[in-house]
Amino acid sequence: MSEIELDVQNIGGISDASFSFEPGTTLVVGRNASNKTSLLRSIQFALGADEIPVRSGADLASVRLRLDGNEIQRQARRNGAGYEISGDGWLSDPDDTELVTQFACLLGTNSLRSAVEKGEDVESLLKEPIDIEALESERSEKMSRKRDLRSDVERLDDIDERLADRTDELAETRERIEALDSELDALYAEQNDTETDDERLEELRERRTDLRAERENYRNQIEELEETIDRLTERRSTTESELEAAREHADSHDIERLKQKRESVREELSEITERIDILQSVLSANRELLDSEYAGSLGYEPGLVDDELSCWACGNPAPRSDFEDTVEELQEVLKQDKQRKREREPELSEIENDIEAATDARRRVQELEGDLTDIDQQLQQRRDSLEQKRTELDRIESELDEVTDEIDSHESERAESRSDLATEIEETRLELQTLRRDAERLEETIEDLESKRDERERKRAEIERLSADIRSLTDRIENQEQELRDVFNETMDDLLDALDFERIERVRLTGNFDIVIAREVDGVVREDSIEHLAESERAVIGLVLGLAGFLVYDVDEVSPFLLVDSLGAFDASRTERLIEYFTDTTRYLLAAVHPEVAAEMDYESVSMT
Repeated sequence: MSEIELDVQNIGGISDASFSFEPGTTLVVGRNASNKTSLLRSIQFALGADEIPVRSGADLASVRLRLDGNEIQRQARRNGAGYEISGDGWLSDPDDTELVTQFACLLGTNSLRSAVEKGEDVESLLKEPIDIEALESERSEKMSRKRDLRSDVERLDDIDERLADRTDELAETRERIEALDSELDALYAEQNDTETDDERLEELRERRTDLRAERENYRNQIEELEETIDRLTERRSTTESELEAAREHADSHDIERLKQKRESVREELSEITERIDILQSVLSANRELLDSEYAGSLGYEPGLVDDELSCWACGNPAPRSDFEDTVEELQEVLKQDKQRKREREPELSEIENDIEAATDARRRVQELEGDLTDIDQQLQQRRDSLEQKRTELDRIESELDEVTDEIDSHESERAESRSDLATEIEETRLELQTLRRDAERLEETIEDLESKRDERERKRAEIERLSADIRSLTDRIENQEQELRDVFNETMDDLLDALDFERIERVRLTGNFDIVIAREVDGVVREDSIEHLAESERAVIGLVLGLAGFLVYDVDEVSPFLLVDSLGAFDASRTERLIEYFTDTTRYLLAAVHPEVAAEMDYESVSMT
């Protein structure tokens, strides 16, 4: 692995400096205000983050990073009240930049570390890269598609039975056609032995045969149209009933009211969260005043006289019991606000579900209205066709009566036996024509049924694919959340052993991503909240939580760096053990430490002044 070369100008307290780092761990050594953090933030800016402290009095800040044969140069120029950023960072994807900023740049300003130290909710910060909402939305769309396909498949459940019936019917029809062909050949042979009919009578008989076949064909078509109209009418009635029920269901949800209610709940939760932050800050200030032996929270001498303390806000002396009472009152108010937040958050989820249900109901109304329009169009087409068929049937029957009368007139002059033979031939021919038309209709019907069967199988296959996708999405959501919790819990157990925090037995993430600690009090292990931990203990948990995200989301595949700052809460021994734990997780680990801490560790170092 190659060496890193870094040039920094006008960032933080650095005016103009160049640095180089070998692969592995490098300690950034210096006293407070020696620009250790400025160096780390310069690397963060080079990676792609847009937040950068431009040096006071300078209009332009820049950083140049050379690694693996690539060179990155970015600049930030003052522009009114803000900055204009130019140059591409090491990371081109904004999602990668956000991931690295969250889990690889573990500085004092890191949002995850700050949330842990303040006792705030960390679930949204930990789960943000998973994009649960997008996965659940995709799963919901696939489930909706699966329901539609399953409904289509259910309507085709009897397709195999209908196809088998029509196939058997076609086979029987073809056998009957073959038998009648043979019978007709025999009748023609018998007719040739007798006197040939006159030409006009033969034409009339052929015409009557044709007319009878046409009449039978039209009757069959009329019967099929009437049955189709009955089925469509019944289907229309069912669809109307479903549409009425769907409209009632859709009208029972006021989406705009639900959205307004959702916005109201969100605003209320935001206000509660903001109030919790303020209360937490006030509570920390009062605790610091009570616990401090030397200076108040603002850095002034507290003025301890017997049982009196100087107020950190107004400077007036007050009994210690007043501060303790204030701390208890603040703890109770903070507890009530957190309880209220937990109670209101499920309501927001319920409102989201109601909005989704209302949207689905409206979509169902639109689908049913479309179905009803389609049914009405089909009904109108079938009725128009039925009227045409009936008109044509009336014409055929009228012509058939005329032809029959004329045949009767001719046949009255012929012998009875010859008339019987001709009638049998005519009836046989009529039956043959009818059967052939029946066979054609059956072939068309079978072809249509086979097409629908193929469509059903395609939809079944798509249902299986969607089911697999849904299971995969569900597993991804559950597995990624569980993996994140498991890695944190395992990492926290390892670090507690390595760092030897005697008062803490265990720290873990619950199923709701709440941080729970277990500590030994008077020989008994009890669960406690993170607010009761010391600053150094909260700092460890914040760092480990960031490292857990670094491992779970494979951040080392995106960023070559892991940056660690604000380790002042650790002594030299614990700092070294913590850095050792981080070392194998990344190509380049940069940790900011004080000189006395660095003196006790054997790592490459960069001195800051």
